[in-house]
This record gives sequence, structure tokens and C-alpha cells, in this order.
Amino acid sequence: MDLKIQSSTVLMLRRLLDRATPVKPCVEYSPSKPDPMRDESRYFPRTTPEKAGIPPQLIEKILRALRDDPCSELHTLMILRGGKVAFELECGAYSLDVPAQVHSLAKSVTAMGVGLAISEGLLSLDSRAVDFFPGRLNPLSYLTHKDITVRSLLTMSSGVAFSETGAVTSSDWARDFFESEIKSEPGLKFAYNSMNSYILSEIVRAASGMPLGEYLRTRLFEPLGITAWAWETSPTGAEKGGWGLYLRPEDMAKLGVLWLSGGRWEGSQVLPREWVREASIQRMRAPKKYGSFNYGYHVWVARDGSCTLFNGMFGQNVFMFPKNDIVVVTTGASGETFQQGVLYRAVIDAFSPLLPPECVKCQSADYERLERLSAWFKRIPRGHCEDAIEGGRDAFADALDGAEYMVVSNARAVGILPLITQAMQNNYSSQITRAAFKINRDEEGVKSVAISLGYDGGDDGVDFTFEAGCRGYEYGSLEFGGEKYLTGALAVFTADEEDNPVLVVYLYFPELSSRRIIRFYPSHRFIGADGKLRFGSLRAEFDEVPGAEFIARVVTSVLGDIPLASVFDLIRLKDDADIIEHTVRRAFLPQVKFTIKELDEPASGEDTES
Repeated sequence: MDLKIQSSTVLMLRRLLDRATPVKPCVEYSPSKPDPMRDESRYFPRTTPEKAGIPPQLIEKILRALRDDPCSELHTLMILRGGKVAFELECGAYSLDVPAQVHSLAKSVTAMGVGLAISEGLLSLDSRAVDFFPGRLNPLSYLTHKDITVRSLLTMSSGVAFSETGAVTSSDWARDFFESEIKSEPGLKFAYNSMNSYILSEIVRAASGMPLGEYLRTRLFEPLGITAWAWETSPTGAEKGGWGLYLRPEDMAKLGVLWLSGGRWEGSQVLPREWVREASIQRMRAPKKYGSFNYGYHVWVARDGSCTLFNGMFGQNVFMFPKNDIVVVTTGASGETFQQGVLYRAVIDAFSPLLPPECVKCQSADYERLERLSAWFKRIPRGHCEDAIEGGRDAFADALDGAEYMVVSNARAVGILPLITQAMQNNYSSQITRAAFKINRDEEGVKSVAISLGYDGGDDGVDFTFEAGCRGYEYGSLEFGGEKYLTGALAVFTADEEDNPVLVVYLYFPELSSRRIIRFYPSHRFIGADGKLRFGSLRAEFDEVPGAEFIARVVTSVLGDIPLASVFDLIRLKDDADIIEHTVRRAFLPQVKFTIKELDEPASGEDTES
């Protein structure tokens, strides 16, 4: 790793993992996330697994594997055969109607743009990358990086060291890419790097005279009827290429069906047939850590040839099985960067073997089991706090209703938005200062909790208020730094292992893979002057999914050969692994302590439990 990248990486990690102060971005922030979208249209006909020739037991086996795996978190699932949806599932607060971040699955869409540009004669696989950046680069770069071609970028073999870290430490990604060290001769060694995809986005823009998204809009998205999409851009205005794309599962499925048909859609050749074939051939052998797939032109190819895959981290996938004419679309938060998890094994084991081409015989019991399993993924968590507080949930809710708490101590600058999302969006939260609760009731009792969290922000501060349902998800939106995020929230009044009351808030962001979990632990019960039970203190624990274990793996990978002392010089533990795990847990599992505002003198029944 060259000195410039090492320095930027150290700076980014120190700021991200520093527990004492609010995170400061390494480059100037400007909003990049698109406004939330929703599209309820359905293109594909719906049928049953039986009519599609898919035994329900195969779907059941996939769902059981995901249910039993603590690292898998499924958001949506669609299974298509012959251009018809045989099974679909929405989990938790997630919806098939909402375009969501597909992460690195965007790379395969970028490659479709490259294939179209090649077919139009705008560039070739052997075009030199530096030729598309006249006058933009350091003069030396035109010599040192002259051997990087469109082909080596597509096969992740450019050899360039400048990687994903650059997205949050650089304001000119193309310049820094071509000034970065070349670690291996271009075209020879596979090294996964999202900046290769970004350079391809820039190349399509330079060759076509229009941004990649606009180029694809008329050639790919509109012919397929994909209207609810957006693509984030870099500081210099080019689509990110390797990530930042938002799509609905239905539209992801369209891309899979298009690919299986050789680029043909409703009688028209949308993608060049030759490009689809060439891109799906193994071009680079990937190390085993990438699962059972090798690499084509920005497309993953199963080592046994049974499946082609568009893949994004955390479980954003379009699996394509040509022998069975099956497309499987998933979104989720698996905590996996690539194709190593239970999901991939389960889907490939189910649909790699040849299936019967026609209707299969099913029993009603088969569908009953499938329905029960599907219901498990839609379940609403329930809590029990009768042993923690007399009067149960109603009394617990009454004690919080109208209460406002001010921060006493803060382990670090905590945000409502998950920290991994803050880092990816370069959109960081300031210091939390207060928490307040309002209970909403209806004829059935406690319906929801309105939670307000106050943050430093100018003279008046900033309040983020969202409503969390007690019987189901309450939907809304929150704005962070000019970016608007959809939310779906659930509140569970429950108790911990020692029968202390706990309010657990699940805050989902349906457009994102990450979600936030906040656990409020109230203590020091007293009866206020108004005769109501109150809690004098409150401790909040913040967690997120994917969580600390995933981040620790990422940090370990990013560090590479960077001396740990330069990042973790304030911590002295027995070995490097302990340093990383301990530091990540402090950053990603922070705690905040509050005391009730204008604390009344207890009238009676003082309880000093902690």
C-alpha cells in the first residue's frame, strides 16, 4: 500500500473508531443519496411453485437454512421460472416496492453500459483507460498507468492499489486512482476493487458524452420499464459505478431475466447477445474467500458453470440458472461481503440440479409448511415485562410518557443512522444531548412510542423524532444532512435476564441494508410530585445490523500492512486481534447515559435500583 493511501486510510479509521468526539469527514460532505421512491407496479405474472415446476420443498429448505443461521438476515426474496414469479417474500419492515441500495450489484449494471458502448463503437476491450482522461491526470500517470485497459478493469485485474477507502478520503477518485501504486501487472492478477468500476463509469461518460445513468436510461432502463431507480455520484459528478445504485427487487429480476434470454426483451435485442455470452465466461480465477465463484466481466460465474451471479455485499443478489430458467433475487443484511454465507449454498444446492420442466405434484401440507416458514420471517417481536414492573407494559409505558432525559455521559458521538451507513454516505451525526418519549394509545391500549433524540447542531440543536409501533411497524422518514431516509420502527417493552425493564427499539431503513437497534434501560424508580411512577435515569445502548463482527472483519481487511500502532496507539492489549475487536466494539456498540430533566423530589416509594 503506497504512503498516500496508507495515510488516508489511517485518518479515516482513526476518525471512524475514535470514541470521544463526533466523526469529521475526511472530505467535504455534500448530499448524494436520492430521495425515497416507491413503485407498486408488477411486470411479471404471478404463479405457484407447483405450476412453475419448482417443488415447494426446495424453497422450504432455503428458508429453513436462513432461519437457522444467526448471520443471515433476509429482507426480500423472489424466485422466478420461465419469466413468472413462483414465490416472493417481504420480511420485517422491508418492501418489494421500495428501491434499495444494491451495493456491488451495481458493477454488473455498469458492465452492461460498457457492453453497449462497445457495441456502438465508442470503445473496445483493449482501449487504454488513460486515453479517456485527457488533461485531467498528472502527466506521469499517462506513462505509469498506460497498460490498464477496459478489459483489465472489467476483470478486476488493473493492479491498482487505490480502492474503496478512497471514496471517503479523496475528492477526485480518478486522479488518485491513476496516481496510486500499481501492485501487479495489469491483466494478470484478480484483486477485487470497486474503483475499477468507478473508472469504467468515467470511461462510459467520456466516450458517450453523457453520464452513465443517462446513457443506460434510454438503452436499458426504459426498454425494461425500470423507472424507480437512482445512482449516487462521486464528488466530481460521475456515477459511482461500483455501488450507489438503487433498484426494486422486481427490477433486479428484470435484469436477471434479460441476461438469461441473451439480452433479448419483448422481441428486441436490448443488450448485445455476444456481450452477455462473453461477460459470463470465466476470465479470472478468484481466491476461495470469494465463495464458489470465479469472475467474468463484472459478473460472477459459478466454478461448476451452473449459475451466473450479480452480487452486492450483505446479500443483494440476482442468481441466474440457465439450465432451469430460474432467477432468484434476494436483498438482505447477511454480514457477508461476498458469496461465503449460508444463503449462497442454500440457493445453489436447490437450483443447480436439473428440475422437471413442467408442473410438479404438491400436497396441501407442502404449502402449509411453506406458509408457516414465511410467517416466521414476517414475525413481530413480542416482549414480556410483567416480572420487571408491576402493571406490565402499560405501567412501563406510563412511566416513560412525557419524560425527557438529558445526557450525563456519552461514550462517543452516536447517530440514529447506523455508523456503517454514515461512513458510506460520508454523512455523520453530531453529539446526542437528550431523549424524550411520548406514548400514543388507542382503544386497545399502547399503540406506539414517539421517540425524540436531540443532537448538537448550532444554537438550537436538532431533534430527530420517529414513531415506533408496538403491534407493527410505524413508517415515516428522517432527514440527515439533507438526505432523506425512509424508516420503519418497532418498539418492544420487555425485560433483561435479571428482570430489569428494557425498551427495545428496532429502527429499519427500508432503502438500506443496515438497521439500528436501541435498547433503553431505565432505572432509579420514584414517584413524582404528580403521583406518577418515573425513572430517574436512563442508559441507552446502540447496536446495528450488520454489526461489530462484520466491521471487525472489514477493518482487519482494510488495514492490510498498515502498522496497527498508527491506528490504535491508545490501546494496549495482548495481540492485534484483541485491539481490533475491542476498538470496533467501542465504536459500534456505544452507550449513552441520561438523567431525567428537572428531576422532582420523590414523593413516595423511592427505588434506588440501578
